[in-house]
Amino acid sequence: MKKHAGLLIFTVFLFLTTRLNASDHTVELDPITVTATRVKKSIRDVSATMDILTKKDIESSVSRSCTDALNTAPGLFVHKTGDYGRADLDVRGIGNRGTSVMVLINGRPVKMGIFGCTVTHTLPLDHVERIEVLRGPASVIYGSDAMAGAVNILTRQPVQTQETELTSSVGTHNSQNYKIFHGGGSNKIRYRLAHDKNLSNGHVDNSAYNAHNTSAEINYRLSKTKELSASFKNFNGFKQEPIPSPPGTWNDYNRSAADITFEQSSASGFILGKVYSNFGEHIFSNKWHSKDQSNGALLNSTIRTWPGNELITGFEYKKQYGRSLGTNPGQWDKAEHAVFIHDEQKITDKFIATLGVRYHHDQISKEKTVTQAGLVFKPVNTTAIRLNRNQGFRSPPISDLYLYPSSNKQLTPETTTGYELGINHRINMKAVIDMSAFTIKGTNIVELVRQSAPPPLFIKKNTGQFTFKGLEAKVHIQWRKNLSSKLSYSVMDTGSKTTGRPGRKTDGSLAYQAGKTKTFLSAQHVSDYHASDHHTQKIKNYFLGHAKFLVQATPEITLFASNKNMADVNYKIYADLPGGSAGLYQMPGRTFTSGLTYKF
Repeated sequence: MKKHAGLLIFTVFLFLTTRLNASDHTVELDPITVTATRVKKSIRDVSATMDILTKKDIESSVSRSCTDALNTAPGLFVHKTGDYGRADLDVRGIGNRGTSVMVLINGRPVKMGIFGCTVTHTLPLDHVERIEVLRGPASVIYGSDAMAGAVNILTRQPVQTQETELTSSVGTHNSQNYKIFHGGGSNKIRYRLAHDKNLSNGHVDNSAYNAHNTSAEINYRLSKTKELSASFKNFNGFKQEPIPSPPGTWNDYNRSAADITFEQSSASGFILGKVYSNFGEHIFSNKWHSKDQSNGALLNSTIRTWPGNELITGFEYKKQYGRSLGTNPGQWDKAEHAVFIHDEQKITDKFIATLGVRYHHDQISKEKTVTQAGLVFKPVNTTAIRLNRNQGFRSPPISDLYLYPSSNKQLTPETTTGYELGINHRINMKAVIDMSAFTIKGTNIVELVRQSAPPPLFIKKNTGQFTFKGLEAKVHIQWRKNLSSKLSYSVMDTGSKTTGRPGRKTDGSLAYQAGKTKTFLSAQHVSDYHASDHHTQKIKNYFLGHAKFLVQATPEITLFASNKNMADVNYKIYADLPGGSAGLYQMPGRTFTSGLTYKF
């Protein structure tokens, strides 16, 4: 019975939605996404499955990083060693230390040069407006690394001619957070400056954290249809890793990024050009010391040539550099470029069809072509049925090609192919239900293979494969104008590859506003969870509850307090993150945080 508790709760919740009476209190029925196709579009008009973390969701979150906050969505799970530090995301069981999910900030890829991963704790939740997640392979649009999906983090923009916000908070384990946001402008120029600092003694021995994050952006409107923008970001963070990592394990990340973007829009189409650079230095306690850089450019064009048609074409170029200064010293680089076409046709008011193809050329692993096809069917105004087949791939990073004795310059791209059937349905203008069933097949997966004639004893080869299947469901209900709730449930079958991949996950939240006070409650249940393959080394199921309260004391001052893991549950999460050791990490018990925000 306990094994299916999440499904039972979701079924009861779903039944209640059918009893809703129509009123003027409605949910956001058709949120807009830019991540699905790189063009603004209603979420009900895309064949991919999307999750959108809204401004309200971010306000209610007790998480500290963008990726950790996504842990509440169906089909998503986060590997971490505590509340601070890296929080690497798996999408439908696929993540591979942050290398198989494309992560972007305002459309700029944030992958690092040597390992091709995202250093996720460089992405704090502060100063973020919303986060969009595309579940399922997405390489036609986003290229290499979008094997499992894509995450697009959209930063907060000023809405007044001048605005400043100061926030300070303290909490359990001497945790401290200080942040400042300032922005403003006119019709011609907008700008923003943001900085935040996080400190913590850590919830267990050797888990302290000290980091700061700074970002800036300026936008200049050249004309009514043209805009030029530039942004910069720097992060520096020192993190100690607790047991099972050896005593004294730590990592020090210093990462920066910059980009310049040009946009032109009109009734007949849209053009976007972006040049960017990601660069950084990593120093670990195990004597690892590296510097890396990833420079890129992309050009996208959207053309609306006839009614109902939207043709997106794109070109991308990227060059990656890596230098090892400690273990296995050396210096390497590689370049890649790609072109893609994505066409959408509205056949009738009830049917929307999409087709896409990408050709990718890597300097080392040569050519790769992936395709996409999707169909949206709207039998009635309240229902949208989606069907899609999407492919993803990951070109071998510098680390797999050159860095270690096990590296292999003959590696070719890994590939995923996803098939999905989903439905989005409204009930009485007060609730939205979304369900999906999927299968993802992975081929050519890079694995360590024992050599018959060493050295080396092991070498990386394209020998692996997998088939993951799952069901996902979520419902959002606006019970009253000041009361809303969300519930999601996911079940996944990863075959024998069960290490760190929960088979079942249930998430729920409740938001209530009474006058100047907002109350947010959330809970999560994880089961069928293992620390090894073949369903061995079972990890104890856990159920967590969290609460957060906000009080608008004055028009300028907001007080807030949160209680994470209210029941002080003793639980562990499996993590295998760079700089530490693979294994079960003790998560924090009951923690408290309180603070205030001052706006002027």
